Amino acid sequence: MKHRAREIFVIFFITFWFSPAWSAPILYDWAFNVDGVLYTAPDIYSPPDTGQLPGYFDYSGFDWDTGLGTISITYDPGAAGDYNVLSFFDHDVDGDINTFLNEYGNSNGIAEETPSAHQSWEIDEPGYVFGDIYNNILNGSLDDTNTVPNGLEEDVSLAIGWDFSLTDGERVAIEFILGDQIPISSFYLTQTDSMSGYSI
Repeated sequence: MKHRAREIFVIFFITFWFSPAWSAPILYDWAFNVDGVLYTAPDIYSPPDTGQLPGYFDYSGFDWDTGLGTISITYDPGAAGDYNVLSFFDHDVDGDINTFLNEYGNSNGIAEETPSAHQSWEIDEPGYVFGDIYNNILNGSLDDTNTVPNGLEEDVSLAIGWDFSLTDGERVAIEFILGDQIPISSFYLTQTDSMSGYSI
């Protein structure tokens, strides 16, 4: 059977303002929900166990310590239907220098783009105090809100994903990009340490 692919790019951008107080971010926790099948960190600060993520995940370009790089997914469910893929990342930004409780999120960045009709997102405290982002990942539905904007700093985590429909013979290619170049267009999420100015 010949397959046609749809490509979707999901972007978290990392912006660096180097200063003497700068340190690399640390990926504290992560999770994916692919049509209700959950893939979560085995332990805090842990990369996937061998074989934990399915073979259609390519994370060869991703650093599980810093949480920077690209994770590519080529998903072929084998049948027409409606599907979704969600991702969750909880970074500590400069936490070893000035704690992780002084961060805020932004859902548009400089580009001021809006998400597409089938894209969902969330910026929230990870769930240790008040956030529901991790539960929303587990339940497969993000709420498109930012509960930790500038001025309401806390511990920040980011989630983004897509709902999509495929016909027979179609598969989807998705890239989750956590990088150091601000996009000139496209909706993206950022997480900023208010004291150091370092953002992911």
